[in-house]
Amino acid sequence: MAAMRWLGLVLSLAFALAVSDIAAQTRNSFSNPAEYDSYMAALNTRDAAKRATAMEVFVAWYPGSVLKTEALEQAIAAWQAANQPAKADVIAQRLLQVDPDNVRALAERAYGGRTRAAAGDAAALPPAIAAAERGLLVLPRWPKPVSLTDAAFARVKEQMAGVFNGTLGFAAL
Repeated sequence: MAAMRWLGLVLSLAFALAVSDIAAQTRNSFSNPAEYDSYMAALNTRDAAKRATAMEVFVAWYPGSVLKTEALEQAIAAWQAANQPAKADVIAQRLLQVDPDNVRALAERAYGGRTRAAAGDAAALPPAIAAAERGLLVLPRWPKPVSLTDAAFARVKEQMAGVFNGTLGFAAL
């Protein structure tokens, strides 16, 4: 359980860092200001489960949005914060369909699968291994968010590498 909280903290930090990049944009920089308003309303929802649902609704309303990836990442983080790892995993799968190299979604799939495998779900391990291997492959190319210092980004990358390597280590046991 402590490990799950650790992953939640790591991934929440990574997801939260994306928020400041989006928040730096203004309502007027969007061709449809209602899109920005909807995203910000979802983002500012205090209850984690409601925030996750609001992000999913945003993606349904604005499937071509430039904020789609960020909305799905926020939904993953919110489902984790709401202690709903199965729902976070479903959203991670959706995000990987849009962006197969999304480090945050790969980390969720790797760790979530490892957790389920440790609880006895043997079928969860192969997708977790695949996500961990892909995550390690794409991690060096992961672009640094504008809002992060080089040192902070290096720490987040190191934590993500720990998630991926931990999953592969678990699988090797």
